[in-house]
Amino acid sequence: MEPLSPKEIERLIQKVLEANRDTLMRCGPRGQYQIKATIDGGVYVLGLNNGRAGQFYPPNKPDKVALRPCQRILT
Repeated sequence: MEPLSPKEIERLIQKVLEANRDTLMRCGPRGQYQIKATIDGGVYVLGLNNGRAGQFYPPNKPDKVALRPCQRILT
């Protein structure tokens, strides 16, 4: 696999966000959680921390990924 350019990474992150719109609306910007999506035949995981991308990677074993789900914060 060839290294991704910054523009390609940005495009993939945008697609992961779009694919998880409902989760993002439900969980909101606070807290830490992970989302994943299959894009162009590859699986990608995006870790969010208080509304910011903290990690982005294609897992080695996509079928074995254990995501950290969002914990809805009530204030």
